[in-house]
Amino acid sequence: MESATEAGRALRWSLRVGLLSAWCVGCSTQPSSSGGVDLELKRGPDGRSCGHGLAIVQTDYVSTNVALFDLDGDLKSASFIHSGSSQGELNAALSGDVVFPSAGGDNELVLIDRYPASVISFVDTRSAKVRGQLNVRTGFDANPRDFLQLDEERALVSRYERNAHSGDEDFDQGDDVLVVDPRDLRILSRLDLGGSKDERMRPSAMLALEHEVIISLNRLDPTFGEAHDAQLLVLDRDELSEVGRLTIDDMQVCEGLSLSPDESQLVVSCSGLLDQASAADPPGSGVVVIDVEKDSGDLREVTRTSAAKWRMGPLGFGIDHVSQDLVLLTTFGALEGKDAGRPDRLLAFDVPSNKMDVLLEGEAFALGGLSCTEPCGRCYLADAETSQLHIVDLDDDITVHARPVETGIALPPRLLQFF
Repeated sequence: MESATEAGRALRWSLRVGLLSAWCVGCSTQPSSSGGVDLELKRGPDGRSCGHGLAIVQTDYVSTNVALFDLDGDLKSASFIHSGSSQGELNAALSGDVVFPSAGGDNELVLIDRYPASVISFVDTRSAKVRGQLNVRTGFDANPRDFLQLDEERALVSRYERNAHSGDEDFDQGDDVLVVDPRDLRILSRLDLGGSKDERMRPSAMLALEHEVIISLNRLDPTFGEAHDAQLLVLDRDELSEVGRLTIDDMQVCEGLSLSPDESQLVVSCSGLLDQASAADPPGSGVVVIDVEKDSGDLREVTRTSAAKWRMGPLGFGIDHVSQDLVLLTTFGALEGKDAGRPDRLLAFDVPSNKMDVLLEGEAFALGGLSCTEPCGRCYLADAETSQLHIVDLDDDITVHARPVETGIALPPRLLQFF
């Protein structure tokens, strides 16, 4: 579903903004960077970290700008790094398909340039200096999906595409997870996930437990039109060997992963297939609650709620815990079909009761990145249609207010990451 979604978004914004007038990539009048920021670390009432600030990707899927904000939504650096950044800063300039990894870092921003670039950039948020870039292309358009740092010496990179002509260089098979050294940015080894030409694994989102790593396998075919039931792969965190694999029956494209604060439950958002995207009651889409056995990492499905029950369209990729029992997640609207005009929605889902409430609505395919800082009871949501940052606070009740994303650059805000 994602490729068609992105194409639709790009078309709408290309027509609205105009690529030439929106931003002259690489023009001499465009400053190299508006600089880094040194923000105080915010902590919750119990002393746990909430982060320093929030990075926002603005993109029309042709050009990209990254801006930095504090946790109150105030702009601190309007153009921290962008597609026009000089060659002295970036060996490979940012394209329009730039995303953040599932988990952020402390004062370092990781930018994944997916398809076809297949490059990961590491930028210090305090100085705006690029520490380096990691090329995971290895001879083909690898389409990296996520980056997960395990420790000082190891990190993982999930790659979505398969190389039909592998064998020319090391680690060039694809449809895999690379083990990389995050210090000197080099590939160490490759984890084969058991896929084939006809049955691809399509690894995507990853998250780390104390002793395990969980990786979502979307298992889409080469056309993206069909998929086997989604799986969650469990690896031993030290050995990186497979210790389990859970098939989520009758659900497809389950790449929204959110771990509860006590790490006892995993809540998964499944979006379903592309050809069902416009339906109000799409099959293969829903929210699945999974118990996590702390010592072994064993996964056991507890309950699920089909998106068809809510009749609000397929669930989006954004999902995060704002408290132990409350999860926020998004749904996709519709631009065509019988349900054309259906809005995007932000939902609050109470896990114990399976109760759902609608917090806000937006234009179809406008609500994007969703990130929560559970220690501070606050979530953030990007709105590309209104160029706003929605801030959701959980106190005695849930309140929502919006802040404008005014960077002076005519690109819509789409993705978020704490730093």
